[in-house]
This record gives sequence, C-alpha cells and structure tokens, in this order.
Amino acid sequence: MTFFKALCKYIKANIATDDTNEFYPVKPPQNASLPYTTFNIEEDSTDPTHLGGYPSGSAVVQFDFFDQTIAGQDARVKAFKDAFVGQSFDLDSSVQMAFCESYNEQSNFGDLEGLVIRSIDLRIRYNFK
Repeated sequence: MTFFKALCKYIKANIATDDTNEFYPVKPPQNASLPYTTFNIEEDSTDPTHLGGYPSGSAVVQFDFFDQTIAGQDARVKAFKDAFVGQSFDLDSSVQMAFCESYNEQSNFGDLEGLVIRSIDLRIRYNFK
C-alpha cells in the first residue's frame, strides 16, 4: 500500500469519526457542508537502498481546514494536531508513521464565501513494514 493510501485509510477510520470532522482527499464533493478538511500530498520522497527498494520515506501533506467560525476551527485544528504532531503509530498493517511535525501554518479568510481557512503542512517520516 502507498503512504498516501494508508494515510487516507487511517484518517477515515480514526480521525473523521463524526459529522463535525469530515476529511476529503484532494477536494471535497460538491455537496460538502461546513466544516470540512481537504488534504493532499505536496511532496513524497522515498529513501532507496543499494540493493533496491525503498523501505522508508518522508512526505509533506497539506491540510486545509474550512469553517465559518474561528473558534470552531481552532478546536478542530488543535484536536487534529494533538492526534498527529510528535506521534508515532501504524497507519495500517504495512505503513508506520515514524514521526510527524507541523510547519507553515497559515490562516485566510474568503470574503465572498465567508469562510475561515487554515492551512497546515505536516512533514511525516514513514516506514514500510
């Protein structure tokens, strides 16, 4: 399984567990209601070995949190960061998240849509089992 597929599977099973915390890979469906989060890979680099293959790698994943209120968004972002940043765990039976850090966090406001948008990049080191 690829790193991104394992991450999607983990988020669906463990993070997006109620209606107030919808996560969508790449882009939301047309009928998505607020609040929701989209995520996509910005960078994925594997660490090849001399004998072939790549047992590990690192990825940068951008998460964009969309909401109508700053207070609601802050609570969702904090819970999300608590679940990932500084943690190490199995994403599934074939991929382990070895370490995660956040950086490049930005807030934005969509004037026409009335949206509050927070973007966070996570840098994740991972290992294939």
